[in-house]
Amino acid sequence: MNEIQEFYKHYFGDPLYCYPDYQLQRLENPPVRTVVHIPARSLSTRLPDKCIRELAGIPLLAYSVLVARKTPGVDRVIVNTDSEKYAEIAELYGAEAPFIRPAELARSSTPKFTTPYLIGWLAREKYPWKNLITLYPTSPFRSVNILKDILEKLQTTAAINACCPTSFQPGNYYVRKNGALKKLFLNRDIKNMPQGAFKTMGNFLAGNRSKRKSFRYKVIRNPVELIDIDTYEDICLAEEVLQKGLHDFGFPLKSYQPSIARGEACLN
Repeated sequence: MNEIQEFYKHYFGDPLYCYPDYQLQRLENPPVRTVVHIPARSLSTRLPDKCIRELAGIPLLAYSVLVARKTPGVDRVIVNTDSEKYAEIAELYGAEAPFIRPAELARSSTPKFTTPYLIGWLAREKYPWKNLITLYPTSPFRSVNILKDILEKLQTTAAINACCPTSFQPGNYYVRKNGALKKLFLNRDIKNMPQGAFKTMGNFLAGNRSKRKSFRYKVIRNPVELIDIDTYEDICLAEEVLQKGLHDFGFPLKSYQPSIARGEACLN
């Protein structure tokens, strides 16, 4: 058995869970549901308890929960955590936390098993999910419109990955054809760009398991949406964005804000 098969055998008793076709065969209903998955590990080294740090009085992971809950077409919002405290906070804002991930799968060295653990749990529950959208809680600035766009694209796409442009310049690459030089890439032809043209990021990762082909990138250019919380300085930057109202979540955030005193402390 390979590593992922051993994983499923150890935690779910069945190594075949790693095969989408095997999961689909076990379902009692056709796969039509959409699940938003929010992995929230409690063991953060640079910024302790990063996922529940407050921004304008709201825990960081709650931003992902609220956007997902407000998006039409999302059937379940599941926070995948190793912490009972994180699970309580997630449920307070309307998400599910139906399991506590084993501690050995919450280390910085085991992130690749986070999503498989959720998939194994869903397979054991025979839940008929079709779309799985992973929202990483350290990127708080998403919107209902962004998730609606992802869901629309998943109708025809197997997977979508968030990315930002790199220094790769497609206009600098040429190929000789019939004795003449022609551009290898067109600036507008994003689908055919090599992986080096993009830097993948932890804003989101989405997949449709009923599709077998077609992978696409969603390029994020808005600097606010690119904010990823990893340091105290990032917290202050995010607080400033919220204080100045520079991001539209697609719903009124104020109704979820008990206090903005922390933001004032960062801005002064």
